[in-house]
Amino acid sequence: MKKIVEILFISLNILILIFKGFGDIDIYNSSLSILICFAIYKSLRLSNYWLFFSNIIIIILWFVFNSYFLLYGIIALFFFINNDLKPFTFQILIFWLLQLLGFNVLPVYVIFSIFLINLLIWYNGKSIKYELIILCLSIILFEFIDWNKKPNFVIEKYPIAKESYKPGIIFSKITGIPFWDSKDYKKNIIRSYAINTKVKSEISGIAILEHDIFLKNKIVIGENWQQPLSWHNNQLIGNQYYLEAISSDGGLWTNIGSKLKDTCQVMLSYSDGFSSQPLIIKNKNVIYLHDSDYSSSFLANYQKNLLLELTSSKIRPLLIRITNIISCIAIILILFLETNFLIFLSVIVVSLFIFIINQIPSNGDIRLVGKIFDSHENNRFDGAVKSIVDNNFNYIVGDKNCKVLIVKENMKTEWNGEQLVVAEPNAEIIFKGTKMKVGQDPLGNIDNIEDARYWIINNKKFKPLLKEKNVVFIATGSPAKILWKKFLKHR
Repeated sequence: MKKIVEILFISLNILILIFKGFGDIDIYNSSLSILICFAIYKSLRLSNYWLFFSNIIIIILWFVFNSYFLLYGIIALFFFINNDLKPFTFQILIFWLLQLLGFNVLPVYVIFSIFLINLLIWYNGKSIKYELIILCLSIILFEFIDWNKKPNFVIEKYPIAKESYKPGIIFSKITGIPFWDSKDYKKNIIRSYAINTKVKSEISGIAILEHDIFLKNKIVIGENWQQPLSWHNNQLIGNQYYLEAISSDGGLWTNIGSKLKDTCQVMLSYSDGFSSQPLIIKNKNVIYLHDSDYSSSFLANYQKNLLLELTSSKIRPLLIRITNIISCIAIILILFLETNFLIFLSVIVVSLFIFIINQIPSNGDIRLVGKIFDSHENNRFDGAVKSIVDNNFNYIVGDKNCKVLIVKENMKTEWNGEQLVVAEPNAEIIFKGTKMKVGQDPLGNIDNIEDARYWIINNKKFKPLLKEKNVVFIATGSPAKILWKKFLKHR
């Protein structure tokens, strides 16, 4: 009876993981933390210290790099190294393979069928060694095939004045994808459809839709769909790589768009209990996005990782897949050479790859120190990037060779050659060995700086606007209100 209760307990939490907490990332994280703590407890009870330390590394990794635990390879490896969770590795790998083969991401009958298989395997004590090897090898093969089928895109060129709801210069700079101004080009083009326009069926590539496209066909229902919750609290389910990218971006920055049908392969959905509304679908050679918000220059910087994933641009999407595949390879090696040290080594190698992905520098114009939680903020740190773009500076976020440094409240960093430094209250910057800290007290409007604060250097207070040779320092509680044209015009 105790074993049955344990199986049902684990099954429930793994079901929640597959459903991504029925669309709620907080529930997902709660279930994952329960399973990790359960694994740590079991490894301690068995006095298996190699496994104990492996699970400790996993929980640290989950705490620091939370978004990577939306990848099936990471979850499968965690399940596999813990005997009480091992049979459910089979389920995660099948689910991964189904997505690679183009099945819809959440057919409920498939999920429950897989659970039934797992329970029978567990109950009968059947070995699944060779099934796991075949599954892992199949996944590696199809991941390789899928990546090599990724097309090279071009962006349909628009007049700059009409870039509001279209992939513009910022999109191009982030992804490295060029513009194409020939109207005869129809292959692998990224094209946006404005309100009241007709969606062309002969293209291949990425079709970016908008609200009020009242066209009924096999793609669009002919209605609008608006997200019920705030942008940073998306209840999303779907393709593991899309979910990881969105989680790294802090949310899916969209609200209202076309209402898509689920008759094609659904890549991303908004979940509401056991029902869902497609947001990204794939039909043959075309990927359809229900809304254009996060592809436009205004918000593209906030959705950088998803745009890279959608277009398979730059190195990040490839490294994410390599990390996933390394987890599969680790499972195969452990199946043949099952030692506690090899388990520990596998966890270390996967952790190193995750760390490397996060350390790869990217060229940009704006370096941000702090995490964005709401792209629709119009005063504080979160709104500064779109404020710069709105002032006609086609700047993208990066961490190398940047012109602007923006530091969020309570964060610390070192100056790295930026020409303009903007910092919120209690932020600290080390400039050529000297600590500069922003004070808390609001000073009003000083030197054309709204919501100004004072600088604290060597325990002395200085005015909000400081200049050191060619570097300008601004202390403010409202970075998005900076007069960017005044301070960036010669930079």
